[in-house]
Amino acid sequence: MADEEWVTRRELDLLKAAADAKHAEQDTRLTLLDQGGSRGVIGLTVQMQDLTKEVTRLRADMDHRFDAHDQQHEKEEAKRVTSRRWLVGSIIAAVASVDGPLVTLLLSRR
Repeated sequence: MADEEWVTRRELDLLKAAADAKHAEQDTRLTLLDQGGSRGVIGLTVQMQDLTKEVTRLRADMDHRFDAHDQQHEKEEAKRVTSRRWLVGSIIAAVASVDGPLVTLLLSRR
């Protein structure tokens, strides 16, 4: 510490004046931003609004896709139910066609 040079009062005053000038310049620039009213917030607001619109479109598209997917499942389920009904009906008809005459023959022997 003893090797460092001493700073004179005049040098400190010059540094302070330079710092004050820089602060005044920054304050002026900030005041000009305030007069415009945005400080960049308007640009950010526009970007957020655009993002909201995109997310809304994406959500609507995904809802449409899910609805179409659900409708496809419902159609497949309806086909399976119809197929099962035809199968059960065919089995009952086959049993009735074989069993009907047999029961008639058995009852007529009495």
